[in-house]
Amino acid sequence: MGDPGCPLGKGEDTGVEEMPIGRRVAYWRGRRKMSQQVFADRLGKSKSWVDKVERGVRRLDKFSVIYEIADVLTVDAQLLLGREPERRPDSINCIDQMEVEEIRSALERYDQISAFFYAAPEPPRLDEVRKAVSHAWLTYQHAKYGVLARALPRLLRDAQTADTAYAKTTQAEQAAHLLGQVYQIASSALRKLGEHELSWLAADRSIAVSQRAGDYLLAGIASYRVGSSLLALGRARPALEVNVNIANRLAADSLGESTPERLSVYGMLLLNGAMAAARIGCSATVRDLIAGAEEAAAQLGGDHNHYWTCFGPTNVQLHKAAAAVEMGEGRVAVQTHESIDPQGFAALLPERRAHHFIDVARAYTQVGDVEKASELLLEGDRLAPAEIRCRPAAHEVLTDVLRRTRGRPQPRSRNSPRTWEWAYESGLTAMTAGPPAGGEDERGTPTLYVLVCAALPARDVGVLVEHAGRTGWQVCVVTTPNAKDFVDGPALAARTGHPVRAAYKHPDAPDVLPSPDALVLAPATFNTINKWRAGITDTLVLGLLTEQLGLGRPVVAAPYTNRAMAAHPAFGESLAALRDWGVTVVYEDGSLGQPGAADASTFPWRAVCTAVDRLRVAAAAHTVPAW
Repeated sequence: MGDPGCPLGKGEDTGVEEMPIGRRVAYWRGRRKMSQQVFADRLGKSKSWVDKVERGVRRLDKFSVIYEIADVLTVDAQLLLGREPERRPDSINCIDQMEVEEIRSALERYDQISAFFYAAPEPPRLDEVRKAVSHAWLTYQHAKYGVLARALPRLLRDAQTADTAYAKTTQAEQAAHLLGQVYQIASSALRKLGEHELSWLAADRSIAVSQRAGDYLLAGIASYRVGSSLLALGRARPALEVNVNIANRLAADSLGESTPERLSVYGMLLLNGAMAAARIGCSATVRDLIAGAEEAAAQLGGDHNHYWTCFGPTNVQLHKAAAAVEMGEGRVAVQTHESIDPQGFAALLPERRAHHFIDVARAYTQVGDVEKASELLLEGDRLAPAEIRCRPAAHEVLTDVLRRTRGRPQPRSRNSPRTWEWAYESGLTAMTAGPPAGGEDERGTPTLYVLVCAALPARDVGVLVEHAGRTGWQVCVVTTPNAKDFVDGPALAARTGHPVRAAYKHPDAPDVLPSPDALVLAPATFNTINKWRAGITDTLVLGLLTEQLGLGRPVVAAPYTNRAMAAHPAFGESLAALRDWGVTVVYEDGSLGQPGAADASTFPWRAVCTAVDRLRVAAAAHTVPAW
């Protein structure tokens, strides 16, 4: 076959900047694996609107819309405009879209296949690659993410080239081991910086390469990074399974003596499993896994960095605090933080300590101590600036702190809190979405009603409640009568500060919940969707949906059913009607299972959280009447 017409070293991205803007939108939507309907739902537009934009029938002539599209697609708006991505100021020193694409390009190489057809390129010396890999680990564990992001593309290419070139030599396992490490470094850095899908890809690659390297512990810690990526993607149950399954294999007697390296990898798998269990809300599993990690740390006898884990008694305490935060137990997290040995903590690498400061800052916001949260963010910034300034997780906490700071003082004014001053100087106020103008009513904080139906994903509703609370909502939970048995009512009440309601109150009884500014129905069952469309109000959830939609309040609905029921004509007609009424429908039909094969892990909680973030703008634009 002849040359397909693409110059060597170039790929499908080469001509993207020359496409019309609608084609560029379609291209990036495809890269993000979104259907037109899912993309439209996240934008709050119709599928027809998206189709017209992508075909060039409808012009994109407002920068505000272009930036909103870029936000949904998680790309730099300059890419949609056919320009080079804007690089962030050196003072922030974070990864930018250009570097993401360079890393993506390096991950998309398949040199091993090419070696069957072409002579292997001149390989780099393994001792040079080994030095570069060691430096990359140090750079990561000192939280210098901008430096690492700029070095990763070349390091990936060099390690891939070495792995291919040495494949049939006595140095094959050494080369594979180095490539497995580079994939893990890339996975960890990308996850920190919010590129979760790329992080998962790199971690998955590391598992395969580590097996070729003949190092089961390298494969084990690669599995830990796969679990971390799955957790970042909102896939808590698969993350729990992969961590526990591999930990159980490492615990098997057949593997022989418990070496320090094996104890470290085993312990980190248990800790990561505990974080996944906390995200799900399974406190008993969290306790069991942390207890197992504590036992492994005791056998290890101290804090070490075998296989780049920083595992030991101190790191176990850090994870215990982080798990408590995930479960909304801020006071427990603060108590755990205060009990950590100061000397052991001071000996940890900067990335671990600054990461912990973010977790405990979240804990302090949960208990209402914004000043302490501010102090920890400032301390983290002094210790490892990129951990605070570059991580979306840190931006969420900072947003919460700034939102709770009354007013928006000018920098360096007499009354300016130190956190605002630091945020202004660091340029972080541009990254964090402070309280939208007019977005807080006379009660001070907008109220989100989370309405829950009786479906399997309801047990994970704590994910949404926790996210909404972190991003500035006062949350109230209301369930259908049958859904009461699917959720942990006391835990949700403790987390939100409001009772969980499931039935209409007596007309003379006082309201126990504040009025809603917006509502989200998740999961929404087949019955509730169709009844809502028909105007039936035989449950409190349906009554609220019908009344609040009539009052003009913004609503998000996320259906959950199986393929057979979704194929019923009434269901599609109901979803179309809801969209026509202005409801944001989060519906990914590709994740539906067959009847009798329900899988709660496929429910799009991450997309629901994104839609809730957009409700802040809609709620701010609506003047809410009393009811």
